[in-house]
Amino acid sequence: MTCDGVPLAPSEYTSSREEGWVTVSTVPVESLEVTYRYSPSQDMAVTNWDSNIGNYLYYNKLINYTLPELDCKNYTGPDLECSGTLSWDDIEPGATVLGNFTVSNIGDPLSFLNWEIISYPDWGTWSFTPSSGTSLPSGESVNVLVNVVAPTEENTQFQGDIIIVNSGNSADSCVIHVTLKTPYFSIYQSTLYQRWDNFYETMQSFWSSHFLSHKTLANS
Repeated sequence: MTCDGVPLAPSEYTSSREEGWVTVSTVPVESLEVTYRYSPSQDMAVTNWDSNIGNYLYYNKLINYTLPELDCKNYTGPDLECSGTLSWDDIEPGATVLGNFTVSNIGDPLSFLNWEIISYPDWGTWSFTPSSGTSLPSGESVNVLVNVVAPTEENTQFQGDIIIVNSGNSADSCVIHVTLKTPYFSIYQSTLYQRWDNFYETMQSFWSSHFLSHKTLANS
């Protein structure tokens, strides 16, 4: 539950499933957003096994009267799809690199996808924002930001896979392939070669000047 754009803690609101109302501790100034789950294909009964309280029966009027009729026999639920590549070349050992990929729900209309990253390469230090998600509606996507601290080994090509799964169906998964290459030359080696290039240019200039001076004296 979100009041004026600010998420509320569970202690700041309550609701009645029997009578269908919610109440909050803070009076909304502009908006009150309520997020809830419901069955996309059928009515649902819930029992709590307590005869003193009774059971709950949910009647999905929204589905029955205002939305297109669902083909329940062919309903397959959410469907995970991922897109994007992660490839970094000539990365200094220990440097931080950034990337991104997309997680989408291409499943049945009115389906909601719960997803999570369950595996990533064991080299480097990885972080994902977000690393999982819930209730991603059909037809929508989320962008996952990737932050990696490269390994310290030089002249190495690292490879691996990021595996994302549908939390409700482990057989529904996708893979993002990853490559990262570190350069052969370290900063010290690059500096050394730069000094050699400077020395070579200096000597070349010296010998050119010496040759011209010698030629001038000879002509005199």
